[in-house]
Amino acid sequence: MTKTDLMIFDFDGTLVNSGDDFAASVNYLLKTLGVHALETEEIMQFIGNGTRILIEKSLGENFSDRFDEAIVLLIKKS
Repeated sequence: MTKTDLMIFDFDGTLVNSGDDFAASVNYLLKTLGVHALETEEIMQFIGNGTRILIEKSLGENFSDRFDEAIVLLIKKS
């Protein structure tokens, strides 16, 4: 038997519906950057391919140059 130190389960949408929490977090980040907020439904379409894609799509083409700044803010808030 292999020893396991950490196991992570992704239950979003299965046992826990955290889409509203994701949307609130993304919109908080966008607000901090001075970027327009998005509708929850739009943000939920960006979930599922990792943080990078979520932030890139949330920023959109008009604010893609703010990606590095957004990541720094995410790291500081973690």
